[in-house]
Order: sequence, then structure tokens, then C-alpha cells
Amino acid sequence: MNVLICHNAYQIYGGEDHVVAAEIALLEQNGHQVTLWRVTNDDIKGPLGKINAGLRAAYSQKAKQTLKALIEAHTPEIVHVHNFFPLMSPSVFDACQEMGVPVIQTLHNFRFFCAKGTLNRDGKFCEKCLHHSPYQAVKHGCYRGSKLQTIPVAHMIDKHRRARTFIEKVDRFIALTEFSKSKFLEYGIPSKKIAIKPNFLHCQNKGLPLSMRDIPVVYVGRLSEEKGIDTLIKMADKLAYPITVIGEGPLQSAVMSNNNIRYLGALAHDEVMDSVGRSRVLVLPSVCPESGLALSVKEAMMQGTSVVVSDIGSLGEKVAHKVNGLKAPVNDVDAFVEQVSLLMEDDHLWQAISTKAVQFAQDNYTPASNIDQLLNIYQDVIAQYPANQGECHAKT
Repeated sequence: MNVLICHNAYQIYGGEDHVVAAEIALLEQNGHQVTLWRVTNDDIKGPLGKINAGLRAAYSQKAKQTLKALIEAHTPEIVHVHNFFPLMSPSVFDACQEMGVPVIQTLHNFRFFCAKGTLNRDGKFCEKCLHHSPYQAVKHGCYRGSKLQTIPVAHMIDKHRRARTFIEKVDRFIALTEFSKSKFLEYGIPSKKIAIKPNFLHCQNKGLPLSMRDIPVVYVGRLSEEKGIDTLIKMADKLAYPITVIGEGPLQSAVMSNNNIRYLGALAHDEVMDSVGRSRVLVLPSVCPESGLALSVKEAMMQGTSVVVSDIGSLGEKVAHKVNGLKAPVNDVDAFVEQVSLLMEDDHLWQAISTKAVQFAQDNYTPASNIDQLLNIYQDVIAQYPANQGECHAKT
């Protein structure tokens, strides 16, 4: 199969960037031809760059013409968009439609109706813009804490909601969980257009036996508000065990100033996996609902490391309490401390959850099962694409 993948990468390498690289490698390993069109937010430099990016966020003629040229040159059977914000813009869907190529969008976040993309504000779950005007986000400066920078994002959301761009110009969506799908159904996307396929893992179960795990508690991820870093810091003040923190982000200085946090910074992936495999517990006190089960949680499960997560969104959906992990209410520091302490003090409970977690990860997140799901989605979309638009216009 010939696939063209589009991705607007972030300035700080994150989960979405990892997924894109992993899916490309998986497709190529299975004999498929992949063309990657990648732009990066590193290209946004200085005040003028931010203004231009904001102006292009709602609709970029430059991005549209670039994609049309790529389609003409590579004649893909399908285009798969991962992230279009902000430099590509939703103009990519018009490019695909005009060139007669079906297009798929993976729903990594909630940017269609949330300026922040995470469905949280001030440390609480928020979906006001899903049901009402997205310009509410401007009042709160939801995008990067700036009212000015939020204006073009809210405009993009409003423009394409009114135009029904996502509903009418995208042939299929890939949601990562049932929870994520439910939010896009509320937005108005027909159920038949949304397939569910989780992201997968390349890592194998190399976790150590409990007796050899020398890291009590670990956190892996971005150090930002939506990940519950405030709760994490308060947990550290109450736990009898140090928390090892891996990652970087805007709350890094607050993390580094806590005496019961061992801060390792950003590490290479193999070093992260080594630390997770040596840990007894991985904690994720996220305050946002997460569009899919966080990569760090899946990697911990595959390594047999027990997890304690917030009972919200996709985390709450995929982690079964006292089966493959433990859960605590969002922002409830004492509940998180209690659940972590349970796993630290009860070897039998830890072992039971560890075993179930490994099995859950192996059943749901292997490359072998994922490639079959992905190709089935591609083939179904191509088969159902309108016959009079089924061939690239560039061929005629």
C-alpha cells in the first residue's frame, strides 16, 4: 500500500511524535510505501513567526498547495493526518478532496473543539467549548496561557465547526479509546466514521522481579499542569518514598525544588525503559481526560510495573482498579498516597496487578495486532471511497 502521512511535530518531542515514527516504521517493516510530510513548530521563531502561525492556523493556502504537490508526486492511495495544528491547518482536508484521495485523521487530542486540546482548565475537567462558543477559551487564555495566542485557535475551531469541515471532509477518524470516541460523537461526527485503534508498543516485557526493583515510584512525562504535576509534588511531600521524575516542561523548576523528588530530566527512550523496569510503581495523576491510554502507562504495564492513575477519561476506562492497576480521584492527593502505599507495602497485591498488567498490554498493544487493525481501516476507507473520486486527479 502507498500511504502519505502528514504530521505537524511539537517543539518538545512527545507521545504523538513517537506514535507517528512507530507507525511509519511498522508500515515499512510490513512492506508498505510511506511518504512523510513533516513540519515542526521549531520553525515558529520570534513574535512575527507566532503571528504568521496564528494567521495560518485556520487555513493555510501554502500547506494546501504543498500537500497537493506531494499527492501529485507520490500518488498515494490514502493520506493519513496525525496532527495538522498549527502550520498545516485543516486546509489539508481540502487538498485531499480536490485531489481525489481519501483521508484519515487520528484523534490524538481534542483540538477540534478545545483550544488547549486537553479538555482541562485550571486543573479541572472542562468541556465548555464542546457545547458552546470556542471563544470562551480566549477569556481564560487557554492556549499557552495567552489570550492573544488563543484568539486564532478559537477562530480555527469556530470556522471549521461552522463549515462542518471535519464532519464532511474527513473520510475516517481513528479514536484511541471509547471515551475519546464519545467526545467526538458529541461534537457531531457520525459513529460510522470513527474507528477505534489504540497506539502500540515496541517494547518487550523486560521488567525485573520485585526483589530487584530499586526505584520505589516513578513519573514519566511532560511536566505541565494537565499531567497533574501539582498533585505529584504534594504527593512527594507526604510519601515515605522518593519519587523519581523523568521529563521536562514548564513546571520543571517546581519539581526540582522538592526534596523528595529525584529529578533525572529528559532521558533517551532506552534509559526511560530501564528506569520504568526497575520501578515498583508508576504514577500519573493527570487532570485531563487523555484521548488514549498514556504511553508511559502502557510501557509500565508491559514492564510489569504497577500503575496508579487518575480516574478520568481514557485512563479511567483502561485501568481496572485492583485488576491491572489502581485509580484515585483527580487531584485527591491523599487518595494517591494511599494507593501508592498499598502497592509499596503489599507484595501479593503488587504481584497480582503486575501479572494482569503485562497480560493486558500484550493483549492490546502489540505491533502484530496493530498493523492488522490499521490496514483494515485503510482498506475499508479506500473501498468505500466514491468511485468518481477514487483516482488521484494528478493521474488524469
